[in-house]
Amino acid sequence: MPEKFGQHFLKDKTVVEKIISLLPPGGNLLEIGPGKGALTYKLALNASDIICVERDPKLAYYMKEKFGGEKLRVITGDILKESGFFDGAPFNIISNLPYGISTDIIYFLAALPAWNTCVLTLQKETAERFTAATGSSGYGRTSVTAGVFFDIHLVFTFSKKCFSPPPKVDAGVLVLKNRNTGINSDEWKDFMNICFFSKRKTLANNLKRLPDDKAVRLSEHPDIAPEARPQEVSPGQYLELFKKIFPPACRDSNEACCLAPPRGSKP
Repeated sequence: MPEKFGQHFLKDKTVVEKIISLLPPGGNLLEIGPGKGALTYKLALNASDIICVERDPKLAYYMKEKFGGEKLRVITGDILKESGFFDGAPFNIISNLPYGISTDIIYFLAALPAWNTCVLTLQKETAERFTAATGSSGYGRTSVTAGVFFDIHLVFTFSKKCFSPPPKVDAGVLVLKNRNTGINSDEWKDFMNICFFSKRKTLANNLKRLPDDKAVRLSEHPDIAPEARPQEVSPGQYLELFKKIFPPACRDSNEACCLAPPRGSKP
């Protein structure tokens, strides 16, 4: 298995069963990074239809030969560049996620429509960061994003020895429920990048990087302390702040409402 794809294959059958049990039964299912199909065989017993997206061409070919058919379709490609699954019908997601795209997947899922439940296996530290509490050392823009877009829980962790080859760290399993916020994920990502531009500075200071037409005063938000740093503000508070900058009429219109380059940035 080429290391550049960052894959580690689950070999512990007890862990496999425990992960699969977290999915709702039946329905359409998207599997990200199926690898050698440790989860796929059992998933196919319950799901109505399955789409597997595998980046490694050799593994994708292997999956097509072993599992391909009317019920299971294998796509060779980068999940971050794929869309349009199941023609807009509802589906669930499961993945033993390649560690290299752990952070990117949060924004991908935030932008992806029609899914309901997602079960993610990823490195333990990343899982803990995604679910970090406001003010904790691991709390940051991905924690906020996960808290706004999803109902997210770290269900259990397990040893790196359950993989082949074993990664350097243990793993965690997250269950995400899609809140279907309707928020433009690109606008949100830009907003987060400004809010967390410097964790050492106050949020008010970072917000000065907003373009003039999006300027906001924290004095208008009495629940946020004037000297609060980015990591001291909760996901709910960030969401209310975002709604002030992007009111519904703006969010539902065209791209003219998107953030212009922050003041002081280069074109």
